[in-house]
Amino acid sequence: MATLVKRGDKYYLVAHGGYRNRDKIAPTEVEVVPPLQKVDEFTYIYPDNPCGSGHNTIIIYNDAQGKTIAVHKFSWSPEIGYSWAEDWESVTDDPKEIEKLKMRKETIIQENL
Repeated sequence: MATLVKRGDKYYLVAHGGYRNRDKIAPTEVEVVPPLQKVDEFTYIYPDNPCGSGHNTIIIYNDAQGKTIAVHKFSWSPEIGYSWAEDWESVTDDPKEIEKLKMRKETIIQENL
């Protein structure tokens, strides 16, 4: 998952990007004030199916100044004969993006009740 990195006197939560099929996803980072407090964590493991399997993880943090940060990690491994593979993570402090991730969590829960 994302890594806390110190540069000079500032700290950053760095997500390492990854790939979506053959497309590279760039790393992302957000400046934070430690310590980070985990507020919520959600992981959904997609059941094995004929196309493949994977997981989706969303972690929400608050930093020492009360800023909310979200880390999103997604991984998909295709079965033989299918080509779509993904393994990436991102980090954001954009309130609209964080709200979308929270809604994504609720959608996954509702779809799997």
